[in-house]
Amino acid sequence: MSWLSELFSSSAGVIIEKAGQAIDSLVTSDEEKLQLKNELVKIQLEATLKANEQANEAEAQITERWKSDNE
Repeated sequence: MSWLSELFSSSAGVIIEKAGQAIDSLVTSDEEKLQLKNELVKIQLEATLKANEQANEAEAQITERWKSDNE
């Protein structure tokens, strides 16, 4: 995993954790809490996936640049 994707995934994790704490203090129903937490985990996973895709694309572009520079 590249440093870029690690940065975004760790940031997303902190945000999700803080949001989960806020949900626990504001929502009273256990079912509502579970639904919201599941949605937050889904958002986190999507953000991590997107960050990984962007990092892979950046690395691919760098590789292509290196190849063209060495030709």
